Amino acid sequence: HNHAFDAMQNTKAQKQININFAGNINFGHWQTPQNITVTDTTNIFGAIQNTINKKVPIFSTLGTIFINQQKVQTVIPVNKNAISIHSDYARILAQNGFTAISAANKKIGEYGFEGLASTTDALRNNGIMFAGIRSFCESTIIQNNGTKIGFAAFGNNTYTISINDSVKIAQTINHLDTLCDIVVIAFSINKKDIIYTKNNNKKHPYMRLAEKFAQICIDSGADIVYGDGEDTPQSLDLYKDRLIMYGLGNFCTPTCNKYNEETSCAPIISVNTYSDSTFCNAKIHSFKQINNRGPQIDKE
Repeated sequence: HNHAFDAMQNTKAQKQININFAGNINFGHWQTPQNITVTDTTNIFGAIQNTINKKVPIFSTLGTIFINQQKVQTVIPVNKNAISIHSDYARILAQNGFTAISAANKKIGEYGFEGLASTTDALRNNGIMFAGIRSFCESTIIQNNGTKIGFAAFGNNTYTISINDSVKIAQTINHLDTLCDIVVIAFSINKKDIIYTKNNNKKHPYMRLAEKFAQICIDSGADIVYGDGEDTPQSLDLYKDRLIMYGLGNFCTPTCNKYNEETSCAPIISVNTYSDSTFCNAKIHSFKQINNRGPQIDKE
């Protein structure tokens, strides 16, 4: 009987790193017919407070930009469908335990540099870490209960490090891996920018791109990878004992959408890794979105 091996396994099992992951967040925008205010949405995450351990960090993806009322009236958006929300909404994320946000979403550049600066200022002023904008905030390191979490985000829009740039991806992750206990990577895929090619692979182009990217990340030193791009939750995978979440769907996008059946699914996934960053276990907390409300517990 190998007592040394048992001791190693017991040590590994005793110390774990816990992180929660939620999907895309977009409270609404200036053109929202309901004219929702910050006061109205203070309790928008009320349903998660009794379900999720508040001491565990929450990682998510931002589906809008934060910009104040004065700027939104003077800055010309890139297109007429540009989405933005008041900077005060960042406070709600902080109050509800959101620790780190991927800014690599398809909307991040729609108000140009003014929008980028306003969004990152709002997050920074509320103590929320962020990553995902090329040459501006590509990666960061988060300190949580004595654990160093390296965080970077990639995408396929103009303002992000490309999910196809394997050299830059590897360099970014290798650097974080040398400094941190665990490395978390986010990605956002704008489906409109996917190049569709004919081949014999039956998988959807989104999944082909997501799988290739996630494996490059883990081969380079990443420990958890989570994605955004599809409106409904996608599959989970284990690759080299590391967890991949190919898409968490929309977690809190209450306005200007109609939810039913699978489009209402809004999970939070609580992930536990061993101290060597390999996957231990995870739990899917089931929530669903209801029109014009925040995520609610899905008892079914």
